[in-house]
Amino acid sequence: MVTALVLGLLSAAAMVYPDPSPDHAASAMVPEDGHSAALGSATGGLMTVETARQPGAQALQSGPEEFLDVFSVDETAVERSWVRVTEHRRDGTAGSVTHTLRSLEESGLHEWVRRDGSSAVALTPSALVLPADLRAGQRWSSSGVVHDVLRDRASVGDYVLDASAAASGVGPHCLDVSSSFRVEGSDAYDTVLTWCRGEGVVAQQLPGESWHPLEGTVAEHAGLEPVDTVSPPVSWSPEGWTAQRRPFLRFDTPSPLVVPRAPELPTDSGPVLTPTSGGDVLALEPDGDGFGWRWLAHPGGSVTTTAAFGEVVVAGTTRRQLVAYDRDGFRRWTLDLDDVVVRDLVRADDRTLLTADQSGTVTAVDIATGAVRWQASVGADLKGSLSRCGDVAVVADSAPSVTAFDLGDGSRRWSVRPPEQVLEVACSDDTVVLVDSEFDRHALAVADGSTRWRRPGLDGPEQLQVVDDLVVLRTDDEVVGLSVVDGMPRWREPGTSDGIVAVDGFVTVAKDDELVVLDQSGVPVTTVPGLPEAQENYLHVATGASGMWFLGTDGVPTWVGP
Repeated sequence: MVTALVLGLLSAAAMVYPDPSPDHAASAMVPEDGHSAALGSATGGLMTVETARQPGAQALQSGPEEFLDVFSVDETAVERSWVRVTEHRRDGTAGSVTHTLRSLEESGLHEWVRRDGSSAVALTPSALVLPADLRAGQRWSSSGVVHDVLRDRASVGDYVLDASAAASGVGPHCLDVSSSFRVEGSDAYDTVLTWCRGEGVVAQQLPGESWHPLEGTVAEHAGLEPVDTVSPPVSWSPEGWTAQRRPFLRFDTPSPLVVPRAPELPTDSGPVLTPTSGGDVLALEPDGDGFGWRWLAHPGGSVTTTAAFGEVVVAGTTRRQLVAYDRDGFRRWTLDLDDVVVRDLVRADDRTLLTADQSGTVTAVDIATGAVRWQASVGADLKGSLSRCGDVAVVADSAPSVTAFDLGDGSRRWSVRPPEQVLEVACSDDTVVLVDSEFDRHALAVADGSTRWRRPGLDGPEQLQVVDDLVVLRTDDEVVGLSVVDGMPRWREPGTSDGIVAVDGFVTVAKDDELVVLDQSGVPVTTVPGLPEAQENYLHVATGASGMWFLGTDGVPTWVGP
């Protein structure tokens, strides 16, 4: 049984070992980290194959807990180079997911654990999938024991794998690998997989089914079930809220979650997180008094930002891409961008999101399909956040300037040059509120960018939000509510705080170990004790339809709500 000691070992080792991937013919067949391929079947089915190529503990830390079985046979598992492959099959409303754990060794590519639906098996010793000196005409074999990971490694039977490689008609750098996998007492499982250099498996011939490269994009596939891109409306009744700790459980053992950014929340049932070390996107679901692992995805590189739009979760990565997943972790689309996105993704309307990359390009994207609706550029590196303000998208750049683009077609509505660099942007439907590098506060009209008011600042805000006709600023020693109309203070909530959220007519202030909920007049509505401890005056928070999720230094998700 895997214990908390192993889980702690993974956390400690995740940043220690460099990638030890060998350089040989088998390794060249494995695609780069984050690669995704799409296959179709003759019956109209759809398969996506996503590859995570990671060193040491990174591949094991947030993956299926069954992968931790490798520690039962190999104490040096955290030192290996691992390849995780996730196959999603879809046929209308039916679907299945297979997770496979492989290692890249000097001897080749080896398979250790396979999780398929409700079953999980381990091969001891691991099976040789591709030999290091892979070439056409080659034959190889492996043998050992199949263990049932879900039944305390009970023996399923001895296995024998016989395989051979032949030149493929797909291309000059591709091979057809034929395999016959036999377990004692069972019929042989015969397959032909077409491997291509740098692309992985591009075609599969399996018993009773055949998969080929998909024509067109995944989002265009006729049999793909539609997704709902509309998020549930926020409707809070905070008077009855309580704080409820719900740990992430692996082998029934609480496992802390360390994340670099706030979680996302497609529904109130469970958050979507990005664990620090592995570049994964991890969705949780209720499991008794805690959380289990709902789905895991790996967009590639490091995740720089995430956002949930109804059933769709979108991640920005250091590979200069946006990658979208549906409610089951199925990769719906991938969009290449000019540069890395580090700012929040913003909803433009029920079907469109807005993103701004570091180069200064603003892109409007169809949430369901990934199709680009329009693009516009400010011509300089961006500073501050991207905001939707009424019917325009507003961004600040390093010129410095503040520019508004029409949400419908991306045309430039107006551009103004503030006296100082802009640090923060927030807005209502008719007013844009800015904080500059001198901590002065400005308000511009959404319609034409004209100045509505300007107020000198004393303390640098750590957060800026606008809800209805109220501007909310969090500083080092207080939270201040200002009028959107003239910028004058309406109320003050003294004391240091760890984060604010302004939504649905309420302002929540996290301070010490409690959540203070105010109405827009600054009058306390309720106080909820039991918040997690913050790190450097900051709590990760996700806003839900009926409450909020918090994540602090202890790594335990806490629900504050009904």
